[in-house]
Order: sequence, then C-alpha cells, then structure tokens
Amino acid sequence: MIDDVMHVIIPSSSHYVPYLAVLLTSILCNKNDEDKLYFHIMSEDITEDDKMRLEEVRKFGDFDIEYVEMNPDDIKDVPVCKEFYINNLCNYKMKIASIFKDIKKALVLEVDMIVQSSFRELFDYDMGESAFAAVKDPWCEEFQEIFDIPKKYRYCNTGMFLANLELWRKKNYEQKMFENIKRYSSKLIYPDQDIFNRTFYLETVYLPQKWNVYSNVPYTHEDEKEEAFKDAANGSGLIHYAADKKPWLYAEDCTFSSIWWNYARKLSFYELILERMLKNSVKLEHNEEALNLKQKSPRISIIVPVYNPPEEYFTYCLYSLLNQTLSDIEIILIDNESTGNNSDIIKRFASLDSRIKVFKFEKNCGFAKACNKGLEIASGEYVFIVDSDDYITPDACEKAYNRAVKDNLDVLIFANYVNDCRKNIISSTVIQNYDLDVSSFTFSPDTSWLLNLYMTVWNKLFRRDFLLKNNLCFDTRLSVAAPDVCLSLKSYILADKINYLNEPLYYYRINLPNNVMAKLSKKGEKLYHQVFSFCNIIDDFIKKYDIKPEIIPYMIKVNLDILTLNFDLTDKSNKKDFYNKMHEYFNNCDKTVYSKSNLKLIGYYQFFKSVLNNSYYTFKLKNMILAFEENYSHKRIRLFGISIYKRTRDESHKSYKILGIIRFKKKLKKGGNGGV
Repeated sequence: MIDDVMHVIIPSSSHYVPYLAVLLTSILCNKNDEDKLYFHIMSEDITEDDKMRLEEVRKFGDFDIEYVEMNPDDIKDVPVCKEFYINNLCNYKMKIASIFKDIKKALVLEVDMIVQSSFRELFDYDMGESAFAAVKDPWCEEFQEIFDIPKKYRYCNTGMFLANLELWRKKNYEQKMFENIKRYSSKLIYPDQDIFNRTFYLETVYLPQKWNVYSNVPYTHEDEKEEAFKDAANGSGLIHYAADKKPWLYAEDCTFSSIWWNYARKLSFYELILERMLKNSVKLEHNEEALNLKQKSPRISIIVPVYNPPEEYFTYCLYSLLNQTLSDIEIILIDNESTGNNSDIIKRFASLDSRIKVFKFEKNCGFAKACNKGLEIASGEYVFIVDSDDYITPDACEKAYNRAVKDNLDVLIFANYVNDCRKNIISSTVIQNYDLDVSSFTFSPDTSWLLNLYMTVWNKLFRRDFLLKNNLCFDTRLSVAAPDVCLSLKSYILADKINYLNEPLYYYRINLPNNVMAKLSKKGEKLYHQVFSFCNIIDDFIKKYDIKPEIIPYMIKVNLDILTLNFDLTDKSNKKDFYNKMHEYFNNCDKTVYSKSNLKLIGYYQFFKSVLNNSYYTFKLKNMILAFEENYSHKRIRLFGISIYKRTRDESHKSYKILGIIRFKKKLKKGGNGGV
C-alpha cells in the first residue's frame, strides 16, 4: 500500500506539548522535500494557546495538522497503567480505526521519541495482508506467556507501530481488542501494548530495529542492541526514550539524550523545558545537619566554575551534586560571566538550597581565576572541582571522602566514566587487574603510572590544608593550556600521602559543542603560546623545590607530552611558528634537567635532538621519509630515469638522498634498524 500523504497519529496531553514540539521538529528537520505529512493529535485537554505555540514548528517544514478531542468515556473500561511515566492517553490508540474513518494507513507514535530520518521508507514498508507492523520489544518476552502468545512469535513495543486501518475496520479488530481487555483485565501491565500484542500476534510484521531504538531499556538480545545502537549513532531511524528515563527529566543520565536536546534547543519551548527540569531536579529532603552548614565547616567543598555550558547539562550537574548521599557538603558556583539561562539557573538553585554559595565575576576571568576564587571561598576539609557540564555518581562524595579520611590522604585520585556525547557511548577508566593494596604512597618512578591517568582536577579530592600549606592554586598564565594538569603534577610531587580509588565516581563528557580546547587547533588561533608558559612553569618548579633526581625525568615527560600533543593538534598554518618556538625552548632549557640520560629514560631523546638540530622543513622532510620507509620497502625510486629517492646502508648508518642533493644519515641502534 503506497499512500501519497503520510498520516501520523500522536496522543498527547497539554502538559506534554513542549515534548510533542520536539518530536514534530525532529520529523520535519529530517523529512524529504517531497514528503507530505498530516499530523493527527489526540488529546483531552490541549488548549488553543498550545495549538498556537505548536505552530512554531512550521519553520522547519510544511505539514497539515488536526487536533481531535477525545472523550474519556471511550476508554473507561481500559485499566490504567500503574507506571507513572505512561499516560492513559495511550489507550486511545486502540480506537484509531473508528476515530479516523477516512485514513487507510497510519503511523502511530508516542511523544517520548525523536526521528532521525525520513519516514518514507518506514511508511512504505510492505505489510502484505497484515494489519499491524512493529519492532520487537527488547526485554518483554516473558509477557508472551501471560497473554497466551506462543514462543515462536515476539512481543512488540507499540510506542511506534504501522497500522493498516482498512483491515482493522474490515476484520473488526477494535471489537477484538476490547474483548481481550475483558479477558485479560487482571493481567494487564502495559494495557494498550499488551492488548495490541495479544490481538495481532498472528499477523504482526516485524519492522527493522532502527525504527524503534530503545535508549534506556535493557536488551535481551545483544545482536539486536548492536544493530539498533549502530543505526541510531549513524543518524538513522527513530529513538524511543522508553520507560522512566526521559531526557527532559534527567532522573538519570539518558542514552542519546544529547540528540533530543539538539532539537529542543531550536524551540521557544526550550526555556520552559529547562524550567520544569530544574523544578524536578532538586530533592529538598536534606537533614538538619546539612542545612546548618553556616555553623560548621563542611566535609567537602565542591567548586564549579561556570561559563556557558549547555543549560541542560549544567542543570543535571547541579542535580547530581545536590542529591549526594553525603549531604554535609558546600557547593561553590563561580559564575564567570555566563550568558543565556545559566545565571538564572544558578539563582534558582541557590534559592532552593542553603548549601550553595555563589560568586559572580562581572567579566570573564578564565578557568584558572574562577577556580582560585572557589578555593578562596572554600571552607571544607577536602576540595572537589567539578566541570559544569559533567556530573558525578550519587555516592561520589561519600566514597571519596571516606577513603581520603581513612588513609589521611593529601590527594585521592579516582577512576571515571567517559560520556561521548557525539557517539552516545559511556566507557570507564577503571584499571584492569589493579592490585596496589597500600594505604598511601608518594610519587616515584614506581608510581609514575599516575601520569597515564587523566591529569585533571575533576578526578581528584584534595585536602584543603595541603593546598594552603604548599600555596598550590591554578596558575593564571594558563587560561587554556592545561592549568589543571599543572596543578595535578605539582600536587603529586609535594604530597606525602596519595592513593588511587579504582572505582568510577565522575562522568566526564567529551565531544561537546563549543569545546574551548578545540581552539588550539583552529586555523589562525595562537593560543599555543600558553603551552610554552606551561613548560616554563614546570621548569621553574623543578628549580625552586628540591626535587629528587629520579623524579625529574617524569616531570619533563609531562612537558614533552604537552608539547608533542599540541604540536600535532596545531593547525598547519601555525605549525612552523610552533616548531620554531619549540626549537628555541629546547635550545634554552637547562641541559642538566633535559639531559641525554633523562630524555632516553622517557623515550624523548631522538625527538629532542631532531628538533634541536634541524630547521622546520628539514624536520618535516625527515619525518615524511621515515613515514614513507615504514610503508614502502623501495631502496630507490626513479622518475623519468632520474633518481628522486635513494636509501643505502652500512654497518652503522642508513643514508638518504633526495633528488640527488638533499642528504642525511640516521644512526642505527646496535642490533636493530635504528630509531626515529
């Protein structure tokens, strides 16, 4: 059955209109130019004002729309679903054949969805002589026995389904559904879904997984999940925010939520959605001890520098902080001249909870100064710095604090989750087979593995007295280039007691829009001068303190890691300038610190020597040749009879000649082929 117009039926209440607008926006943003859409909104209470506000979505594409007022008496015999997140309006879906008498075929959706590609492929799906098509439910197979559905069939999720309404009317399926309601009334769990499955199981057409990807429901079949999530991550099909984990509630972080919020931001409803989320976020159930923090010092001071994070991420960040199992905390929000709704969010949260302290800069002063202001205000026993677009586990403060106090630590480092907002994947940095069972340690060659962890401040708890005693704060010369790495390294060197908790307590979001660090690689940006400030700060630190000689190589390794990383990231228009600054830095550095033995120990001797002894273009050419050698085995290349590349070798060297003119040698390692 091929219909020119695609009829889309959606039940919605007035309260759900903002989320309905997000769904419609996603449909319109992804439709084909030739697609003709007709939306049919079933509701008991949508107002004229709601309808006017929904007209905003017309800026994303053309469509027809009608609002059908429903009569609650029509579904009075249908049991109400006991799950709070399922609206009774869903039961009207069983009456669509009689309500929409002129429609032959329709796509039925619920509001908690977004669409990532045109419906045409789905709407034209060959249903044969079947009246019903849906996607297999990922985990409700056990319901089949309850409703006498044989195991050879699959229970389907009916948040989205395709209906041949001509056949519904012809075979009187509506009557059969209400007969099944009477028969199974006491057993119904999800009334509309259970009845659809019982009524249509013999002739259900199973649609591809991508047309109903469940964001937060466990999949029984791993292959189905892999297929579904791959399609969703590639921007195809439909994402269903099933169960209670809606992106607009943020009861917990929600898979694929960033995609939903990308559409929400396009609408004037955005502020209302944020307002509701804020009201739902804070549990005002703190005990008397937590609400009287002015009378004593809290156990942890949480410092949050705020500068224009996505508002929904910031709101969830605050939600995760305020609902900690350890309530004896203070939260210090440093408003670094935020724009948009963030300042209002700060004010609203501060008015709801006395544990929040706010300081506002009239002008943006950068990350380092914001954190330093937080350290100045802090009164807690320990300090925890949290990025405003990240969040923490509900028991993060309790577990970190208990471990730090138990071992009397200066610095506690803990594992974290990495939440990739682009790929919608969450991974963990937990160290496999970690077995260091000690109460504390100091930094040494044996514990230099710490440098392989995130050298940030958000995965650490610092004793505040330790920071004050050693005058440790953020260097304001480093607004972009790793001020947290600098503080972390200094704290490792000066701390008497460090330990690592191999349990993830922090969710670090990556691939966010407007990432400041991305500026380092932008064409024309010259923020990389701060990288050399970083190196000079560490060099000065080595001179100032009596650093053990065996530790120095690992400190300069951090410098060289920062340099090489940012050299690779720097845009090609700035690369020569960066290289020349690096050459100058190597030429002027303390050679007793950057000694041959130290550089060899950390694997940087060849790189250091190559930069020191070559111009940018010679360095670049040598690396091109070495890269060529890794991929090709040619000893000589001729073009039109002329030798353009020749490689020779004796007992101690490899020699290279380019165009018969440019020549250089590379010394071979003993018993090997030579290092880079």
